[in-house]
Amino acid sequence: MLDHDTLLRGETTLPAMLRIHATQRPDEVALREKIHGIWVTRSWADYWRDARRTALGLWKLGLKKGDRIIIAAEDVPAWFYADLGAQMIGVQVVGIYPTNPWPEVQYIANHCQAKVAITGDQEQTDKVLDARSQDAGLPELQHVFCVDMKGLRRYEKNWPDSFEHLLALGDQLAAEDAGAFNRLDEAIASLVPDDVNILVYTTGTTGPPKGAMLTHRNFVYGAYAYAAARQMQDKPFESVCYLPLCHVAERTYSTVLHLITGGKVNFAESIDTVASNIREVAPTFFLGVPRIWE
Repeated sequence: MLDHDTLLRGETTLPAMLRIHATQRPDEVALREKIHGIWVTRSWADYWRDARRTALGLWKLGLKKGDRIIIAAEDVPAWFYADLGAQMIGVQVVGIYPTNPWPEVQYIANHCQAKVAITGDQEQTDKVLDARSQDAGLPELQHVFCVDMKGLRRYEKNWPDSFEHLLALGDQLAAEDAGAFNRLDEAIASLVPDDVNILVYTTGTTGPPKGAMLTHRNFVYGAYAYAAARQMQDKPFESVCYLPLCHVAERTYSTVLHLITGGKVNFAESIDTVASNIREVAPTFFLGVPRIWE
């Protein structure tokens, strides 16, 4: 693992940290998701593999460092793959609350000039399509990839496409270009801690939502300082991911702290099952906003 001084100074990037876990603990469980009542596990090697496939898929679409994508989805492993995969090639990630109506989706997507949207299901996809067809439209958006394609068979051909298709595009690039993974490793190595990797939009209570530009250093320093204060920096922990991942607290806790300490992230089945999922998982630590504690 990285030494404590490096982490405390934030002198690394999130993709570099993911690579370390995938190398040092490839077969250990990183992510758990309950599907039809059964916990399905993904190892650190799985996490690394599908994040890299996502990165190559975005490259295949022509995205480059400094471009942006939006993710409008509930908490699922694909959120992590899209998030870290985009960051591997310097693409900045903008999370959108699953509860946001289409006008807010449209505003954020246009404000950040997103080229790709990752949606969770039909509901989130409909919002993107409504935003595209209404008023200002979505002139910069070129592709939509949906994680759960149920109910989308009658939609416009090739819009949206499945998230699996994005991964397949990555596989296609790897098959066409023997040096693709080497170039991806070089892209990861070229990232610096002060690169902007994530934009977090404000709620817009005092005006239009504003995009806060956050860097790898911001996230690593903040998460490691918390881990050190709680004496958990060397202890892989078990957590329950249930708040929207576009929320900076959940992103820090489930994504960045996870990359610092290792351990397992368990995805809650829904907001209604959080209490039962907590009893089942018995997390080492639990992050809650005031409403949850009430």
